[in-house]
Amino acid sequence: MRVAMISDVHSTTVALDVLEDIEPQGGVDEYWFLGDHANQGYDLMGMMVRLDAIEPKRCITENSDRYLVDGSRRGPFVENVLANPELLDCVVSAE
Repeated sequence: MRVAMISDVHSTTVALDVLEDIEPQGGVDEYWFLGDHANQGYDLMGMMVRLDAIEPKRCITENSDRYLVDGSRRGPFVENVLANPELLDCVVSAE
């Protein structure tokens, strides 16, 4: 089975241009979109229209996609880190 895996498009339509290279190389049996399809880019609707037209596909969601659906925020945010410094992998001292 040949699979094309694509992730982190972030609403950037031009990032999907890589799909144009797949058919000349023999095509794939399925496209897997591994999250972060939406948010942060310049063309959410254009990207969604292109993504919707691709078949067969499997899609999973990531933090950027969930943010658009349920309003959850990325983190940790400053107020969370100030209250819980252990949220950072490493703490940089201001000294």
